[in-house]
This record gives sequence, C-alpha cells and structure tokens, in this order.
Amino acid sequence: MKDKSVWLIHHKASVGLGSSLNMDGSEYAFAVGVVYAKNVVDAITRLRNHLVDDDMDLVDISKCEMYLPENFVATTEDNEEITSAATHALLTNEIILACSISCEADYMKIHQKSRQYIELETYKI
Repeated sequence: MKDKSVWLIHHKASVGLGSSLNMDGSEYAFAVGVVYAKNVVDAITRLRNHLVDDDMDLVDISKCEMYLPENFVATTEDNEEITSAATHALLTNEIILACSISCEADYMKIHQKSRQYIELETYKI
C-alpha cells in the first residue's frame, strides 16, 4: 500500500504583488492545488506553505478530494490539466496550481456568459 496520494484542493487565495499569479492586478485567484501528501491535512499544510512562498495566502477551500484517474477521463481542458499536474506531482513531489483563474478573469467569464444568455433571451420569440 502506498503511503502518499495526490490531493486536489480547490481554493481561493489572495494574490500579492510579488506572486507569480499576479498577471492582471487581481486581488484573488481560484485554482486547484495538486499536492502529493500523506493525508488531506498534510496536503493543505503543504499548499498553504507553497502559497505563502509565492506571496499568496489561502483564503477559502471549497473542496478537497483524492485524485483518482478514473474520475478525470472526460476530455476537457480542466481534466487534462489536472491529470497532467497529478502525474507531475507524483514524479516530482512538486505542488502545482492547476486550472488557475484570477478574480478579474472569473468575473469577465461570468459576465460574458450572462451577456450571452441575455442576448439569447432577447431574441427568443
């Protein structure tokens, strides 16, 4: 039996000026921390330390799950990114922030979807 697993920690983090994720001036970013660890508590501790080292602070965790390859077989960009990150984490013990998006980009994505929905509703007969 293996003593470690890859954990996926869906989270929100504050982004400092010196962070590698600070690309658009956003105060926050959302990502999936992909962490090779003994258990979920160890994974969260390692993620928190990793974020601090990159001028970020863990604000919220929305979901923690053990990575199981069979749950990521659908061909989506997120699944491919998570599978690649999990494979890398297993080989290197590095912590990877997968599927990251800034709060500004997230707002724009939501706003764009809302606008598309409104446009569709406007043209409905």
